[in-house]
Parts: sequence; C-alpha cells; structure tokens
Amino acid sequence: MRPCEEVVATVPFDLIMNFGVGLATAWAAREEIRLGPRGQRRPLFALLAFEALVFCPLGAYLYAVHTDWSWNYFLDPDTLPAWFGVVAIAGYAAAAVAGYLLGVHLLRRGQTRRVLHLCLGITGLLAIYFAVFFRRFWWVGRYQDYAVAPGRPAMQPFLESRLGWVLLVAGTLLVGALGWMLVHLERHGRRLRAHREAEVGP
Repeated sequence: MRPCEEVVATVPFDLIMNFGVGLATAWAAREEIRLGPRGQRRPLFALLAFEALVFCPLGAYLYAVHTDWSWNYFLDPDTLPAWFGVVAIAGYAAAAVAGYLLGVHLLRRGQTRRVLHLCLGITGLLAIYFAVFFRRFWWVGRYQDYAVAPGRPAMQPFLESRLGWVLLVAGTLLVGALGWMLVHLERHGRRLRAHREAEVGP
C-alpha cells in the first residue's frame, strides 16, 4: 500500500470536530434551550458567528494555501473541481449546526447526560484519531512528494514550516474564542436559572 492510500484527511477530522462544537454549544446553553424555541435562537446565532468569524476563515485559508496538507495527501488537489473546497468549508458550519440541533433535540427530551456523554465521546475520538495518525499531520508539502516518500527533503516538519506557526497562533485564538463562547453561554444559563428560581420563591 502506498503512503498516500492509508492517510486520513484533516477535512473529515474538522467535520467531526465541528459536530462536537455544535453539541458543546447546546450543552453550554442547556438552561436557555429549555425555555423553548426562543431560547434556542441565541446560542445558534453565537455558534454561527463563531463559525463565520473564526473557524471557517481559518479552514478556508488552510484549504487555499495548504490544500495538500488539508487532505493529508489522501487526495490530489489538482484533480479536484474548484467548487469542492467551497463545499468542504460550508460543511464545517453545516456539521456544527447539525451537532447543535441534535443537542437541542436531546435536551428537549430531557436527555442532558447523553449530550454530555456525546461531547466527551467525540473529544476522545478526536484524541485517538490524532494520536494514531499523528505523523500524517506532521509533514507539510505537496501531494506528489508525499506519495513518493513522506519526509523527503521537499517536505518540512510541521513546526519548521510556516503552517506550523500559523496554526499555533490561529489555534490558540480559535480555542480561546470557543472557550469564551461556551463560558458565556453557561454563565447566561445560570443567571436565567437563578432568575426563575427567584420568581418561584422558597
């Protein structure tokens, strides 16, 4: 089997991750979602803003500038139609919305723990995925170079390439933005719950 035939692409990795982001958004906003359809809109808008302002621009940059690496050399970018990248990037937002809607559905049915378990399960799956295929993320170069021999002189180790530094900075911003959004939704939900309890009284 040639190296390029056993590679797992980062685009599917990102799709799974965005599905998990959607689930995590629903979990963080669980108190607000329990208010009904009106309470479901605000977290959804926050999720869409995160995708539009943070994740999709980063994904678009990586796909445009480092297309070969984005597919982990599983596909030859030169053989893909131009619209394929647009579909892949749009798929990130679609996966996030799908995860959010699943989370809303489960929360409305009272299955709060299942949402949390799914979030933890996806996190574990991504960790295993990355650990197993770590070296597939490590080399940065062209599809043709990887197909011949991973790590050949034409390729660069991740941290020695511009891509490595871009992802270190952008990844930090991405994690920070996601964390801020989830914490904000969680705190807002706590305030809503405290307000409801105050209205009910002792």
